[in-house]
Order: sequence, then structure tokens, then C-alpha cells
Amino acid sequence: MINLPLLEASLAGIALLVGLWFIWVNHTETSLFHDSLVLQQFAEHLSAGDLSDFWPHIDNYAAKAPGDLYMSIYPHQAGLLLLMTGLRCLFGSGMVKALQVMNLLAAIGVSALLCSLARAVERPRGERAVLALVAYGFLPNVLLSVFPYGNTIGLLLVLAASRVLLASLRNASGARSAALGLASGLLALSGLMIKSTYIYLVAGVVLIALLGCIKEKALVRAVVLLFSTGALLALSSSVPRAGFKALVGYALPEDQPKMTWLAIGLDYQPSTDPRPGWYNPIGMDNRIRHNGNVGDEEATAESVVLDRLGHLAGNPGYGAWFFAKKLTYEWLDPTYDSYFVASFSKMSEEDAARWGRGADACFYPMDLTKPHGYVCLVLFIVMDACQSLLYLGAALGARDLMREALRGGRGAALAEYALPCVFFAGFLLYLVWEGKSMYTLPLAISLLPTAARGIATFVRRPHRKCFAQ
Repeated sequence: MINLPLLEASLAGIALLVGLWFIWVNHTETSLFHDSLVLQQFAEHLSAGDLSDFWPHIDNYAAKAPGDLYMSIYPHQAGLLLLMTGLRCLFGSGMVKALQVMNLLAAIGVSALLCSLARAVERPRGERAVLALVAYGFLPNVLLSVFPYGNTIGLLLVLAASRVLLASLRNASGARSAALGLASGLLALSGLMIKSTYIYLVAGVVLIALLGCIKEKALVRAVVLLFSTGALLALSSSVPRAGFKALVGYALPEDQPKMTWLAIGLDYQPSTDPRPGWYNPIGMDNRIRHNGNVGDEEATAESVVLDRLGHLAGNPGYGAWFFAKKLTYEWLDPTYDSYFVASFSKMSEEDAARWGRGADACFYPMDLTKPHGYVCLVLFIVMDACQSLLYLGAALGARDLMREALRGGRGAALAEYALPCVFFAGFLLYLVWEGKSMYTLPLAISLLPTAARGIATFVRRPHRKCFAQ
């Protein structure tokens, strides 16, 4: 008999040790990834009461101060800026290490949440053991903790909110259900303030929750859920903006129109990035050119989107190449991307000299002249194999879920469809949105319970037809 609590605790401990080792061997002083780099600099200055990055505040985008310009282009980063400023106030020069450790604990928390979801829907013990192995053994999220950013923390908070929401809908007690619903809203609010793009996670889970309400004919609860979700989305934008205004002294402009991110996701600028639909400066240039006029920005972005769609539709061969290449870059290697982001880690000059790094003082995961290079090579091979197993298992698990749904009867618990629904929503979003493997990593993680189901089902069933010769 497998002792599941002991297995999960052991795997969590191993993941924690691997993550702490990776943080230690990185010796990150700052990240050269632009968003992380500038937010860290702004947080350092704000924590010291220095507002020079943001003042003088002027309307002319082309002449704005660096912080004013950045936050005017990306106002959705206000929540992460406030978090990093708070960590700088608390930990001083240890802010980056504190954020990395928070990311690591969040990564392990995500795995624990996935395992708890399997317990809640009463999946078989063998399947839960497989899930523990794949959830804690899928290390990209653990290794991504070295990136001083808010992705992993936001993911934990939003997944925790989803878990609590599903628990509240199963609870018959009105008071307890309301308390759980409130807790879910606060967790989701915190997560979206740190990483606003996780709105698709919220949307997927809320959709499943609404279906559950309709199935149980709880129409009042469905209406409350819809209004609460709308209020949550409004607060996730307004609360960090209010915090920024209180700290800096002026209000942020409206966010870039969503059409801008579609324009980026459908564009191809090989001089900027050889990967179709990945970041290019369309959005930034558009905002500066129109001086923050959202209506003009949307009109320009819409014309780009229509032009790109017309070009893709009129050239089906090119369209097939574009989307095949974009999907390949997005989904083939979230494993590689966790290492790629780690290579942006820059050490202090003292650490670089002590560890014999090059003049650029950057961390190279695959540097085979150093002992860590061989460890990272092994980790990379293991993660690559786990990623292939993840996709195969998820395909088998999805087939099993579909069979149960079509058979009727009890079938799978409604909550089991939440994460596959999240994956499907995110897959469609990033088909046309600005692409990055780092963005699709949470979607790969959301497949883990379905993959565990598929692997466990495959192992349980005899395969005489496959092997009998």
C-alpha cells in the first residue's frame, strides 16, 4: 500500500532541494530580461523614496521619464511593481533572493494543489501516486523560480482560488459556501493583480462552475458568480492602480487595447524575433505614436489584425507555416524556456570572479566546464522526457474523460473538467495572442492531472492487442 502523504512530502522535499540548489548556483543579482530588470530598478528607487524614474510626469510619451513611460505602456504591471517594492523594503538587497524563494515555494504549492484536487474528486490511489510523481517531478516550474518575476506566485494564487471556488460550490451550507467564495475571490484578486494574463485560468474555471450551477439548477448562485467575477476583474485592475497612485502621485492611463496583443500575436518581424507571433515592438510603438489615445491605438491595431488575417487567409501555405511554427515554438519546449530565462541571470562582479564566470557575469546552465553544467544537462534530459510523457498521458487522459462523459452515468466529477477547460481556453488564446513558451508553461502544468489519469489508465489496462504476436 502506497503511503501517499509520505510520497508527496518526500517529492516536495526533493523539489525544494533542487530549487534551492538552482537558486544558489545562479547567484542572481539581477535579471537581464527587460521587464524584470526595469521593475527591479524602479522598486529599488521607490523603496528609497526616489521618484525620479516617474517625474516629471508629462503627457508627451516621447519625452516621458523611464518609469513613467514604462508604466504608461504597461499599466498592468502596477501590481508586480508594488510587490517588488514591498520586498525591497522588507529584505533590502536580498529582494531578488526573497522573490526567488517565494517563486520556489509557489511552484511546490502548485503541485500540492493539483494533488489535493485529485483527492477532492476521489481519484484512485494509484492515479494519485502517478500525479504526485509527475506534478513534483515536472521541474520547469521549479527551475523557473530563479526568474525574478511574478508568474509562479500569480499561478499559485489563481489555482488556489479555483480550488476554493470548486469547494464552495460543493458545500451545502450557505454561510460556509459564502465564506469559501469570498476567500476564493480574494485569492484570485491577489493572483490577477500580480499576473493579469491568468484571466484565462479564471475564465476556464468559472465556466465549469457555471455549468455546475446550471446542472444543479442553482440559478441564483450562477448569477452571483457572474457578478462576482465581473467585480473581481474590475478590482484586479483598479486596486494596483490605486496603490501606484498613492505611491507615485498620479494615475496610470488606460491599458493597451486587447487588439494590440492580437496584432503582435499575428505579426511576424524576423528582424526582431525569428519566431512568428512572439514579441515585437508594435504595441509600444503604437502607444507612443498615438500618445496613449486608446481609440487611435485600437483602430491602428485593428487594421494590422485585419491585414494579417487577410494575408494568412489569402496565402494558405504561408498561414499553415506561420501557425505550425508558432505552435511549435510555444508548446515544444516550455522545458527549454525555463533554462533560457535562467540564462538571463546576471551575477555581481564579486560572485562572477569567485565562480570564474565570463566578463558578462551571466549564468549558463549548460556550461560543461563547471560541475553544475552536468547536473543541468541531466535535468534537461529528464525534463524533456517528462514533457513528452506529459503530452502523451494528457492525450490518453482526455480520451478517457471523453469516454466517461459520452457513456453517461456518474462519469467524471465536474471539477475534473476544469483544468482541461483551462488548457483549451489558453490554447485558443495563445494561438492568436503574443506567444512565449513561458506563457504556455502554466497551461502545460494544468494538463498534469489529465496526464496522470491517462498514464494510470494505460498501465491498468491489459494491452494484449498491442503486444500479442
